[in-house]
Amino acid sequence: MRRSTRTPRSRSLAALAVPAALALAACAANAVEVSLDASHARLTHGYDDQDSQILQLAWSGPGGSLTQVSLENKRAFGEHATIAVGSHAWDLDADDRLYVAAAFSDAPTIAARWRADVQYSRKLLPQRNLVGSLALYSSRTADGHSDTGTVGSFAWYFADRQVAEAGVRYATSNPGAHSAWRGFAAYTYGAVGETTFVVRGESGREAYQSLGDGAAVADFESHEVGIAARHWVSKDLSFAARASYYSNPTYSKNTVGITAFIDF
Repeated sequence: MRRSTRTPRSRSLAALAVPAALALAACAANAVEVSLDASHARLTHGYDDQDSQILQLAWSGPGGSLTQVSLENKRAFGEHATIAVGSHAWDLDADDRLYVAAAFSDAPTIAARWRADVQYSRKLLPQRNLVGSLALYSSRTADGHSDTGTVGSFAWYFADRQVAEAGVRYATSNPGAHSAWRGFAAYTYGAVGETTFVVRGESGREAYQSLGDGAAVADFESHEVGIAARHWVSKDLSFAARASYYSNPTYSKNTVGITAFIDF
C-alpha cells in the first residue's frame, strides 16, 4: 500500500534528470553512441518500488557539438510516465560552451509536462582547467504548477584524469512561492576508454516533490549520495553500474542501475 502526504495545491516538479553521470564522455572519441539504461529503487515507509528504462542516442558533430535524444519509461508513486528529452551543446569559441535542452512527458505529476534548460560554461585561469557554469531551467506540470531554478558550479580538471566539481542549486515552486537552496559535489577519476569512477553527494532543501495521486511534500530537507563506475570491454562496448541512497523526512530510497553503451 502506497502512503501519501497531502499538501495544498502548491506543487512543482523536482529537477528532471536522466541518469547519465557516465554517459556523456564517449562521444568525444566516437561519432555515435547508443545506450540503454535500467534502474530499480526500493522505498521505505510503505511506498511502492520505482523503475525506469531509458534509451538514448548521442552523436558528436563539428565544432565540438554534442546532440542527445532519449526516451524514458518511468513508474513511480503509482504513476506511469513517458519522458522525451532532447539536448544540444556546442562550443561558441575555444573557451565558451552553450547547452540547451527540452523535455516533454505525459506524466500526471511525477514529471513535468514540459521543461526547458540552458547552460553557459566558460574555461577559466591561464591553464583553462577550471570550468565555471551557470544554468537556468523552467518547467510546468500537467496541473499548471511551475518550477524554476538556477544552478551554478565549478569543475576543476586535474592533469592526471581527475575532475572535482561543486555547485549550488536554487529552486522556486509555484503556486506557494516555496524556495530552497541545495549544494552538490562530485569527484571523477578516469578517462574515455579506461575504467572510470564517480562519487557524488547532494544535501540541502527541496522546494517540492510529487508523491503521486494528488500528494506532495514541499520545503523539506533531503540528502543523497551515490557512486558509479564505467568499464570498457572493448573500444566500442562499455557498461556502467551505479548505486545511490536518498533520504528525506517522508521516506528513504535505495537505487541501483546499469547501463550498456555501444559506440559507432
